[in-house]
Amino acid sequence: MTSILAVALAGVSWFILFKMPFGLRIRSVGEHPLAADTMGVNVFKIRYVSVFISGLFGGLGGGVYASTVTLDFSHATITGQGFIALAALVFGKWHPLGALGAALFFGFAQSLSIIGSMLPLFKEIPNVYMLIAPYVLTILALAGFIGRADAPKANGIPYIKGKR
Repeated sequence: MTSILAVALAGVSWFILFKMPFGLRIRSVGEHPLAADTMGVNVFKIRYVSVFISGLFGGLGGGVYASTVTLDFSHATITGQGFIALAALVFGKWHPLGALGAALFFGFAQSLSIIGSMLPLFKEIPNVYMLIAPYVLTILALAGFIGRADAPKANGIPYIKGKR
């Protein structure tokens, strides 16, 4: 059920970002906030709403991971998966459907590390190599196959009204 929800949310995110005026405002604030401000877009409001929505998605992802994959929650439940999620975003070239595909790829690598020792093909591989496989695949994917993935131009740059 959670996989269907993830695919549906990626589709809804794509639709909102690329087919609705609110998505255009989000993208314009990320690329050139001064131009968006000139056109009457409230840059601060769009940025705050965007951070709030991303926090909701992050919390939803952590909750789903804790309740379906590890079946518990402690201080060390989610260790390293946030970096893999960021890598999926970059590997997906900052596009919701690309990030979904990258997340599926990294999720497949993660599942191999969990059940790989039960498969005849991977039975002879030591368990420690299976546990590091998702992280090694993440590094290899980002270092070798990514090509050019440009982040939004104003990503991480504070906006000061009236200043270039």
